[in-house]
Amino acid sequence: MAPGKFPPHCGITCRLALALAERFAQAQGNAVSLTPSEVADEADIPPVVVSEFLKALAQRGYVECRQIGRKLRCTVLRSSPLWSADPAKIAELLERL
Repeated sequence: MAPGKFPPHCGITCRLALALAERFAQAQGNAVSLTPSEVADEADIPPVVVSEFLKALAQRGYVECRQIGRKLRCTVLRSSPLWSADPAKIAELLERL
C-alpha cells in the first residue's frame, strides 16, 4: 500500500493490518514470507515497530520467524489466524497482542 493512501486517523495497528491484508490478498500458495523492512515500507511505519509486532505474533504461533544474520524473516502460513484479506480481522488480532 502506497504511503498517503491510508484512511484519516489510521494509526500503527491500522496501517499494519492494511499492509498485511494487501499482502495476503495478493498471495499465491500456502505461505507468505515477510521481513520487517518490506512491511514497514508498505505500512509507512518504522521497521523496528513491525519487527516487534512480528516477534509478538511468533510467540503466539501466528507466524514463524527466524533470524538470518541481522535480518528477521517471518513466514505466515495460510492456516494462520492472521491470514486474512480483511484488515478489520487482522487489526482485531493485532490489538489483542
